[in-house]
Amino acid sequence: MPGSIRKRDDRGKNVYELRVFLGRDDYGRVRHKSTVFPGPLRAAETELARLVTEQAAEPDPVPIETAFGPTTTINMAILAWKENGWQDLSPSTTRRYDFTERLVAAALANNRGFFSSTGGIDAERVAFLELALDRLPPDHPTRALVLATLCAELAYGSTLDHRQALADEALVIAERTGDDAARVRVLNLVSYPLSMPSLLQQSLASTTDALVRAERLGDPVLTFLAAGWRTEVAARAGDMEEMDRCMQRAGALADQLDQPSLHWLHTYRRATRALIAGDADRAEQLATEALQFGNDSGQPDAMMLFRGQLMFVHMQRGTLQMTGPRRPPAAVTARPSWC
Repeated sequence: MPGSIRKRDDRGKNVYELRVFLGRDDYGRVRHKSTVFPGPLRAAETELARLVTEQAAEPDPVPIETAFGPTTTINMAILAWKENGWQDLSPSTTRRYDFTERLVAAALANNRGFFSSTGGIDAERVAFLELALDRLPPDHPTRALVLATLCAELAYGSTLDHRQALADEALVIAERTGDDAARVRVLNLVSYPLSMPSLLQQSLASTTDALVRAERLGDPVLTFLAAGWRTEVAARAGDMEEMDRCMQRAGALADQLDQPSLHWLHTYRRATRALIAGDADRAEQLATEALQFGNDSGQPDAMMLFRGQLMFVHMQRGTLQMTGPRRPPAAVTARPSWC
């Protein structure tokens, strides 16, 4: 049957749900495209006929299997699901279908190695991560990475106790699996959300552990991230020698990998180091370079972080009261935000 009509009294008088049959998935389950139509039954039947005809003329939908991979973002996952007939993609919708592995893959791939939104919570990402946790068994190895990613996404706007509980459970699971790469990823993800003065000694120990394991694994990206978080923790501890050592290691890896997003993170930290040293001119130069790298890699918070560093530059110069809304330097070009 190519289509069906169902009266929706819960939506109001003369409201119908129109469903167009798309086929079956790999598990034999029926897939539909649905929409709500307000109006008399005869008009709804006419609209359904139009939708069925239109669907018959469309090319085959994008296979879901090809929509997920290491570079998948949540937007790509949403598009793939919608093109396969689920127009109302939400945690409540996904619960009706059994694609836990695909959901978890998309939730984990939708990550830049730390939180996705500086100063706030991305409600959509958090909802999908929480749904993934709800679908995964307590002893599933992948649960560690989902917990750690959720902890990172809740870096702002959540309680420390909640973040600590997520991090603790993630570390227990990662340790139980014996997978060093998983443990390093977990340690990197939870580093910033647990960056509290009361947890400084814990942060020093965990960043040391992450960096040692990452170096042993020989994974340059994991090592870059571990060295970066170690850099920040060393700065908070007042250990400038260790900060410089880890920053030098991260810089060498950024040059080796030559990715704008990694250059952005490293150059931002170099600007912070210049501020600590009291070199306002150097800090402004590096902050501007970091902004360009951030825009080149589509980082949504590049401008926010630039403005924060610029504020400290003017504080050191004694010109803070003279600053107002500032446009980015003319040489800096904007790019679409990361997603």
